[in-house]
Amino acid sequence: MTPGSRAQKNRFKQIFLDGWEAFKRDHPRYEIVDPVVQKMLGCGDPANGHAVYICPDCQERQVVAFSCKSQFCFSCAKVYGQEWVATVQGMLHPGVTYRHLTLTVPEALRPLFYQHPAELLDGLMQAAQTAMDAVVAQVKRQVIKLGYIVVLQTAGRSATYNPHLHVIMTDGGLRADGTWQRLGYLPYDLLHRTWQTHVLQMIATRLAEDARAQQLVAEMRRRYPQGFVAYLQGDVRPRMTQLARYLAKYVVSPPMALSRIIAYDRARGTVTYWYRDHQRGGQRTEETVRRELFIGRMVQHILPKGFQRIRYYGLQATRILKQVRDRLMTALHVVVQQTMEVLGAPPPPRCYRMRMRATLGRDPLVCPRCGGDLWLWQIWHPQYGVVYDELARMKAGGYERGERRVCRPIEPDRAGDAGALSEGHVQVPLFPLSA
Repeated sequence: MTPGSRAQKNRFKQIFLDGWEAFKRDHPRYEIVDPVVQKMLGCGDPANGHAVYICPDCQERQVVAFSCKSQFCFSCAKVYGQEWVATVQGMLHPGVTYRHLTLTVPEALRPLFYQHPAELLDGLMQAAQTAMDAVVAQVKRQVIKLGYIVVLQTAGRSATYNPHLHVIMTDGGLRADGTWQRLGYLPYDLLHRTWQTHVLQMIATRLAEDARAQQLVAEMRRRYPQGFVAYLQGDVRPRMTQLARYLAKYVVSPPMALSRIIAYDRARGTVTYWYRDHQRGGQRTEETVRRELFIGRMVQHILPKGFQRIRYYGLQATRILKQVRDRLMTALHVVVQQTMEVLGAPPPPRCYRMRMRATLGRDPLVCPRCGGDLWLWQIWHPQYGVVYDELARMKAGGYERGERRVCRPIEPDRAGDAGALSEGHVQVPLFPLSA
């Protein structure tokens, strides 16, 4: 993390340090997300767990704090996003064209989703698959099994609550006889109306006892006779990496980039940030809000514990991915090898050591004083205490008994896992104090 981004991250934390307790008192319903916020505030603090490294040559010691692994933390969300981009690339089927589908809901429905996130957001993601399956079945006059990677985004450009879906879907699917069927053109009017039908049916079913919700569903049918807005783009595989990075940026991190926070006035308790206003043709718009409102706009996007923002359906379902790939290799045998040669293999996920080299330009496991390798010496966890102690192993005679040494770092040029500890040894995701 560069000095500039570090200062911006500290500014984001400072806003919550100054205003979070008062915000909870005024809005007690948000007490449920307090553990998430506390994890973000404590990220990088050795009191929340750390590892101690030591240089065997000059005895230089370095304490490395654990990361919080929260998607509400900018540092940890960035790592998660990088890993997810690599995962998506690895899940794409060779020889298959993909399209990008965006599905929205009207502004009048957003408060309903906000008040019932667990029920309605879950149903919204499932409706993406059922609606598209229905559209394709009607157009092609047969049932075709497609693949979907459905991503939920709740933040609009100004960080207001705006739930909508991004779907990476296969441009075709398997017929009942195992052959491949391309999608081709899909009429937008049918797509809009079908999407509306499935969303409103889902709300009416899941909130059957809510009279106000039933009235709102009826009103949406009258107000939007042409259906809800949906956008379906053509082949996106050539820019799949960029698309995946875009989705990861807005889904697995706080709803506002650090660079968009222009100023924080602690004395007045105001935050100034900017965003691109699509209603003004993407014009840069600055907004100054009270600290309380800014915090509210951030934490309203924290979803219920265990809720999965990214889901895989049909041909992309993770539990059957390998079997599906074998079937697709048979159905698309003519073009698979050509596609694999053009696209190449997805990049392997980068470990902590590799990420730090790329970000800071230095190896975090090399002694800053003498240049020697740092050795893992001790691991401490706030709940379990010392979970690893190299000195204790030495005193217990572990080396004399021929036990494998845990703390030896892997050689920097070893392919595929540079930065992990060597085979059979402890590997811990770490967060440097200097970052």
